[in-house]
Amino acid sequence: MLYELKMQERFDAGEEQGLNTERNRTVQKFIIWSRQRGADQATVITDLAELYGISKSEAQRYYDQAQLTNSH
Repeated sequence: MLYELKMQERFDAGEEQGLNTERNRTVQKFIIWSRQRGADQATVITDLAELYGISKSEAQRYYDQAQLTNSH
């Protein structure tokens, strides 16, 4: 029984990580798409926060991450 619980916890954690990974990819694509269409940083952050229901500071972190990822 303990083994089954541990396996379920690992599965749930992996599933959550997969969702976060997919969300990160989607957010990154949105940021790139917005920037390609001429949106400035403030607009992208505001739109991202509204679209995903996150704070502007979290949207800023996604934006910063996208800038770092695309600069390489």
